[in-house]
Amino acid sequence: ESQSQDITGYQVARATEEDGNYEVMYTTIKDEYYNTSNLIKNTSYYYKVRPYIQVNDTLYFGAWSDAVTEIAK
Repeated sequence: ESQSQDITGYQVARATEEDGNYEVMYTTIKDEYYNTSNLIKNTSYYYKVRPYIQVNDTLYFGAWSDAVTEIAK
């Protein structure tokens, strides 16, 4: 049985520098996330994702992923 079945959702964080301060932008139960608001053209954005599970009213977070870079178009 896959552990991913136990995952409740994901947090997505963004920064403008790879080692910068990441701000949590979104919490979702979906597998895909599209960020199109408040982006500056030709700016590199760095994203990290971490899973969480919810047990009663408590959220337990997994480790952050490595950063992924996207350039706003």
